Amino acid sequence: MSASDIADLLSFLASSRDDLRRPALQALLPFTVASSPRRLQLQSKPAVARLALLARADDPAEAHDAVKALINLSESEAVARQLGAEEGFLRWTVQRISVRRRPLGTS
Repeated sequence: MSASDIADLLSFLASSRDDLRRPALQALLPFTVASSPRRLQLQSKPAVARLALLARADDPAEAHDAVKALINLSESEAVARQLGAEEGFLRWTVQRISVRRRPLGTS
């Protein structure tokens, strides 16, 4: 997949249309692993910010995929720092870890 294809998929993550956003997120997941040559493109500030928002989505499958992508990408210190600075993200993460009755995709 080319860099422009990745950029197109990243643009779909901001869509309000589930039928565009979900498949784009699923298509991007394989590029978040450490061995992916396109991983750096997914570590951009806008991409990480969008994934952090999607991690808190109401749809459990979408939230799960976004969290999985963030876990893969947060191996980078820059991404980890950005996640720490994202408004409310750490609080949300700790709530999900500490309260077993609140799985991903629930408010």
